[in-house]
Amino acid sequence: MIDFKKEEVTKKNKSLWEIIIIVLVAIVCVNYLITLCNKLEYASLAAVIVLTASIVTCSLLITKLLSSYVYVLLQGSLIFEKKIGSKSKTLLKIKLQDIDFIKPYKEIKDTKNIVLNKFIIRGVKNTIYYVQFTENNKKCGVIFQPTDSFISAIEKKMRSEKEKKLTEI
Repeated sequence: MIDFKKEEVTKKNKSLWEIIIIVLVAIVCVNYLITLCNKLEYASLAAVIVLTASIVTCSLLITKLLSSYVYVLLQGSLIFEKKIGSKSKTLLKIKLQDIDFIKPYKEIKDTKNIVLNKFIIRGVKNTIYYVQFTENNKKCGVIFQPTDSFISAIEKKMRSEKEKKLTEI
């Protein structure tokens, strides 16, 4: 029986020459904006604003490029984590007994009035799945990108949990 299964979804890394071109274009753009700011009356203030905006934008882009999602099947729970570098943070934990169904997302017709969580990374070719579950008498949904083997493990564990529950009654 599967008590633990872990899967990480990451975006394909860019090649070195793509990163070099992106960095050079960014440096040229920031330099051009600072040059334009020098013609303004408050040039130093404008330059500080441009630099601050550049730093914030770079940090957001780096965070997005380095982040990945980790899906964990552990002892009757489905756990979703976000990993940035070597640090991970648990975003959501669902008990398998609370799951109503798991289907490919393209089969889902309506997600209105459902609290929706998205744990997907663009550019990854895995099939996108939808999990609907009940939490505090509210219908909730999760969109995520597991492999077929991970879906099989979830379904197998859900069946064993239901059988276990039936034998207890």
